[in-house]
Amino acid sequence: MMKHTAYRLYQKAYKQLIYTISWKEPYLVEGQHAVYKVPSYLQERSIQRVLMVTDKELRKLGLIDGLLYALHEGNIQVTVYDDITPNPTIPTIMKAYTLYKEQQAM
Repeated sequence: MMKHTAYRLYQKAYKQLIYTISWKEPYLVEGQHAVYKVPSYLQERSIQRVLMVTDKELRKLGLIDGLLYALHEGNIQVTVYDDITPNPTIPTIMKAYTLYKEQQAM
């Protein structure tokens, strides 16, 4: 019973705390040829470098080629990190983070 009460208090505290956190509203790009809208969205926010995190399979299949082309045409510098796996380990995440910092990506 004490555990249950402690969990409920913990949840109530976090429920109140959530109202003080500033959340960024995600921008949803959708529709036909949506990848071509991404560069202008980034340019409006003065973002000139990005780190694209994907896996080797998606890259090999060419599923990111359209977005890479659109970013290149929009003069957005792209660094691709394709060593991600499902449920990545901390060292894998840290490698991506280090690359992100080195490239000064957004």
